[in-house]
Amino acid sequence: MGIEKTNREILVRFVRENFNIRSREIPGDILRRLRVKGDPDLDDLTKPRFQPIHDLMADMIALYEKRLNVNIRILSMDEYVRLSCRAKYACRLCGFMEYLFDAENRTVYIERYEYDIRVLIFLYYADAVLRSRGWFRRPVSNIRLFCIHAYPPLSVFALNRLHRFGNPFLGSGDRCAMYLPETLEKARYWFNKNIIMKRTKWFELV
Repeated sequence: MGIEKTNREILVRFVRENFNIRSREIPGDILRRLRVKGDPDLDDLTKPRFQPIHDLMADMIALYEKRLNVNIRILSMDEYVRLSCRAKYACRLCGFMEYLFDAENRTVYIERYEYDIRVLIFLYYADAVLRSRGWFRRPVSNIRLFCIHAYPPLSVFALNRLHRFGNPFLGSGDRCAMYLPETLEKARYWFNKNIIMKRTKWFELV
């Protein structure tokens, strides 16, 4: 998927200015720039042709960092498991995404496999939203494509595609496999709640 530098700049600017946009408002030209020929899989994502998507995902993660006032780090499985065994790191769910949160340094740790799943589902969702705009199809209109924390587990996503003939979305077309997508406000609530709990415990000790 040869996304040129100028194309990537267009995508990054669009995501930056329209992070919470619903899929019905995303121009077809933007979706076509994200299209990948053939079904990608997790092993494919390491190939050079997917580097532009990883670059775009890095920009999306940077937007999360700015909005939530946190640092986000992608870790290997071994590093993630090592941190999860330490008492200072709280394991949380944000939407369907598991992460470790270091409240002291406001750092979020995401395991590499968890990240790769979101890259894969992002590509499928972008393609499915575009295909839903074809003749005699009901457009998928109500998902927030760039809110990657709300994507469902890969097993749920795969079952939906299997039972709906390649369509990962459920029901009437504007309801999707995300099942009540979480908002950034709820994510911020969890991050802040963790800090409040830490401060409360500290005051109790004092």
